[in-house]
Amino acid sequence: MRLALAILLLNTLPLALHGQADNQHQQARRETQNKQNQAAGKKPLSPNAAISPQEHPDNTVTNGGKENPDPPWYKKPEWVAVGLTAIYVGITGWYAVVSHRTMNQIVRQANIADKAADAAQKSANALINSERAWIMVDLEWSPGLSGPQQTTNDSFEPFTSVPFRLRCCNDGKTPGWILEKRACAQIVDRIPTEPDLSRLHTIRFGAEPVRVGKEAVPLEGAIGCSGHIKDGQTLIIYGVVTYRDTFNEKRDTFWGYYWSPNGGPNLNRIIEPGYNKNT
Repeated sequence: MRLALAILLLNTLPLALHGQADNQHQQARRETQNKQNQAAGKKPLSPNAAISPQEHPDNTVTNGGKENPDPPWYKKPEWVAVGLTAIYVGITGWYAVVSHRTMNQIVRQANIADKAADAAQKSANALINSERAWIMVDLEWSPGLSGPQQTTNDSFEPFTSVPFRLRCCNDGKTPGWILEKRACAQIVDRIPTEPDLSRLHTIRFGAEPVRVGKEAVPLEGAIGCSGHIKDGQTLIIYGVVTYRDTFNEKRDTFWGYYWSPNGGPNLNRIIEPGYNKNT
């Protein structure tokens, strides 16, 4: 606020000084002309009468027969205005430099604050992850079975039934509550890098507590897919278990297994990260 008032004052002061100097100069010229008129027996000038250059030149003034030279350049009103303008420009430049430095300092402080907030958030997340529930999933064939069953559906079309047992264990430090289990089976020529989550359907829904270091009640059932497995093809079974931890956060555990006719009876875990991750 003070700087703005100073800039406004410096803008108006040169004009005021210039006008005042002009008035003083005109008054001095009028007094000189009146003295000359009195000496010559002429009528004196009125206070508002203008002085023409012919009557009283600026460069030479006759005063008692002597020449009156112009004042020094630094006393002329236009040079006073120039000086004040230079001061104004200097102050404006100084203000711009200070503003630029202040803005840079604000940006640096904001970046430091952002980094501190990120570090605090990471520290809080690390603490939560060290104390939260971690639900891990294992899949195996239903007891007494060692592979899929090739059959037909209600329309007598080829259909593959996959009998399974889904096991969920809490490897975290606090209890958790399983909310939903989804899964699907698919016959593929090559295992996709990412699971197709649009194929999943719910195989169990409802709250199910899982104590620390304990296993939930295993879920046994069967899921299926169209077609029969041919040579060179692979059967994949994958899904998601959704649960809530003690911090009231919803979490997901992604899991995936595969089986091939020439690979033996065991189900093998898919190694792609998309089928093995926790949120």
